[in-house]
Amino acid sequence: MAGNDEAASIKACAMRVTRLAADGSTPAGSTNMIVTSGLIKLDVKHVYDPGVDLTVLNACGEIAYTYKDSEKFKRVDLTMTYSNPDVELSEMISNGSLITSGGQSIGYSAPAVGTSNSTGVRLEVWAKALLRNGTPPGVSFADGVTATSTTVISATDVFTSADIGRTITGTGIPALATITAVGSSTSVTISAATTATATGVTITIGRPGIYWRYVFPKLLGSVGDFTLENTFRQQMYDGPCHESSGIGNGPANDFPAGMVSGRAYSYFRDSALPTIVSGYTTTPAQT
Repeated sequence: MAGNDEAASIKACAMRVTRLAADGSTPAGSTNMIVTSGLIKLDVKHVYDPGVDLTVLNACGEIAYTYKDSEKFKRVDLTMTYSNPDVELSEMISNGSLITSGGQSIGYSAPAVGTSNSTGVRLEVWAKALLRNGTPPGVSFADGVTATSTTVISATDVFTSADIGRTITGTGIPALATITAVGSSTSVTISAATTATATGVTITIGRPGIYWRYVFPKLLGSVGDFTLENTFRQQMYDGPCHESSGIGNGPANDFPAGMVSGRAYSYFRDSALPTIVSGYTTTPAQT
């Protein structure tokens, strides 16, 4: 297994928000996902229970016994700064209501007084990964087999579903090719046919990826304060983020194998950004 390449995390290039069902799963539907580049900043604050701190003094006022629990992690609290008053994002995060006209979302109404957000949303953010000498180069294998087809074989590269969408390069592999399907642990389908029949081809897979992907499985968010003045209005969202056992394989079925995905947050390397879409987009059925 390759070691940690110590890539830094810089900027935040895409954000995906998905609606949750009561059990924490991601329901399929045409209005259950938003993919945007409108994030300005996401602040993540760790919250801990300080634990019991006990001290017993004797009759002389000296410490006879003392005990202090270690801190216990509880959750993270998120504060998001967004670039515009996105009415559909506000509706999805806060349990508010859309105002629509002619099938178009034109406004937002706050939640009814006294209501709470018990279901929440899933939040994912992609940031660039940066090595000291540039972007991560990927992982290479010297036993690639090509046969003027869209199939590439490697006996030592244990392909998994996490490789779908990753770049693949090598002699005879067209530029900008990506992996579109995993047939087995030794065989993948790529987006364009190879141009030669050869063995011993050095192939490079876009692992562990040129992005850091941050996953917050259950944000119980609310719309924050805003100001109307002689400048662009930015929108704040905030709320606690908890563990969620229903996260499954992720809203787009693309979490890496072995991920302990239900924790209050996780982050891992990814090879591609999700496609930015204006407004709601469709969430696929979870597998």
